[in-house]
Amino acid sequence: MLKRSFSMMLAFVMLLSLLSPFTAQAENITVVNNDNASQTTSPQVIKEKLVNSLEKAKQYYITNNQTISSRVNSSHSGYWSLSAMYALGMDIKNYKWAEGSEVTNEKSYWVKPKTAASSTSNEDAGTIIGAYILGLDPTNLGQRNIVEDLQNKQKADGSFFTAYGESWASIALGLANADYDKAKHLEVILKKQNNSGLFSGFGSSDDLDVTGWNLTALTLLNNADKTNETINESIKKAVDGIHAKYQKDGFVDNTNSMASIIMGLATAGEDLTADKWSYEKDGKKVNILEKMIDDYQLEDGSFKWMIRDTKTNLMATEQVIIALADALNGKSTFARLAAGEIPDTNPPVENPDTEGPTELTVGTISNKTTSVTGTTEANATVSIYNGTKLLASTKANSKGTFTLKIPAQKANVNLVVKTTDETGNAGVTKTITVLDKIGPTKLTVGTISNKTTTVKGTTEAKATVSIYKGSKLLTSTKASSKGNYTLKIAKQKANVKLVVKTKDTVGNKGVSKTIIVKDKIAPKKPTVSKITSKTTKVKGKTEAKATITIYNSKHKKIGSAKASSKGNFSVKIKKQKANTKLSIYAKDLAGNKSGKLSVKVK
Repeated sequence: MLKRSFSMMLAFVMLLSLLSPFTAQAENITVVNNDNASQTTSPQVIKEKLVNSLEKAKQYYITNNQTISSRVNSSHSGYWSLSAMYALGMDIKNYKWAEGSEVTNEKSYWVKPKTAASSTSNEDAGTIIGAYILGLDPTNLGQRNIVEDLQNKQKADGSFFTAYGESWASIALGLANADYDKAKHLEVILKKQNNSGLFSGFGSSDDLDVTGWNLTALTLLNNADKTNETINESIKKAVDGIHAKYQKDGFVDNTNSMASIIMGLATAGEDLTADKWSYEKDGKKVNILEKMIDDYQLEDGSFKWMIRDTKTNLMATEQVIIALADALNGKSTFARLAAGEIPDTNPPVENPDTEGPTELTVGTISNKTTSVTGTTEANATVSIYNGTKLLASTKANSKGTFTLKIPAQKANVNLVVKTTDETGNAGVTKTITVLDKIGPTKLTVGTISNKTTTVKGTTEAKATVSIYKGSKLLTSTKASSKGNYTLKIAKQKANVKLVVKTKDTVGNKGVSKTIIVKDKIAPKKPTVSKITSKTTKVKGKTEAKATITIYNSKHKKIGSAKASSKGNFSVKIKKQKANTKLSIYAKDLAGNKSGKLSVKVK
């Protein structure tokens, strides 16, 4: 019989037990930095990180049901997401499929009639795997026997497709316990193994994807008794080859390829938390699993494809989830499928939970806030969005308390806080307007002199700008929507200290500036006593502390002196001839020069 019947409850209990958190041992943790903070730690801590990473990934699947529903139900490739959901221990039967994209919908790939055989073995293999996960019969799916279709695609030389499909044909037919020429197919797979131990794809070059998938397929093929020495030697050669390459080249910047490798190694029984699977980089160690989690998992729980990427890659997310689950469980997801850890049909659920969280309190959020606290239903997922952008997501504790870490947001932005329960039911949401708790941070002020009656500058839009002399308010105005302002003030004495202050529209005090009034007014012409041909000291009065300079008719300086704080001065000069014309100037401390005082020597 190709169709299998197993208990759903037993399967998910086993899955959940495999994904239960590990207790960390009291060991020293060595933190190393490599290519964006990869670390190597004790195996126990790595396992904890695996559990946490998979839990985040599970929340991604719960939150993004529209994306997942479309992926699962549009083609045979949906088996990747189904496999990831299975690896995460999710209740696929009661997953909150998007409306119109349910697996039971007549337009779903898994339901609609299949009038002709597919064109590739990969489509058949994916369909068989997906069908078993959904509890469907691949020998009667859409009115076709998909298993028979795949069997019929084996060619005379033993192959089914290309190097990128042979492993999946083997995995799917093994899952279906179907007959095919295994000996010839094994020859096809083994012919692609290079001296390096790795397998080639197109051509003869080593290919990480094909290597990882073939390692998985060979291990599953040999799982029954492990007596096939040819397969045993090939597996050992592949593991040794991967290890040598990892030690030499490190982590390849491609999560799809590295996920394939991790799947294969985990299936072959390798403990990827062990130091063996850390490589040396600049005197530091990088563990293969931690590198994947630390550098490629995004805040929403999904994964990106390459280190330079910033957005989710769904295929990378699917394959990495399977790989990390395999590493954590020490057993391949597809090995568990082959071992019968799937149901034939999903059992009915009595009184399924269809109502999401009804309670949600959210603390104040201002433009200073980086930590948001609140309460909701116990164990619910709380997510906060700015428009369509997910800022943060977390799971509430058993008492319903949650804390979200977010980057500071701009004032008056509307944030939406959403909730979903453990089965994916959407619950209450709240729209929160970010409060303004930060005063204006920008202020420019034009020059203010003792001639100024208009002060101009820029600040925050619509902020209030005020000028004070001591505690006395001289003037105040409101900036325009572009932050420009103009203030009218009475003329101020030179060297007076003025303070320009700002305040935003909600009353937050902002930046201020202290301005010293500049002296831009020249002294008046000095007054002098009578100068005769006998005079050697020219006395007079001018602005306090101004400098007096006297020139003869040839504009040669003949004397200079600084006035006292009361403006009195006395300038020593040589005796001048009668009728000589002298020019006398006063220059204040700011460098302003008075008009010329002309004096004729008597």
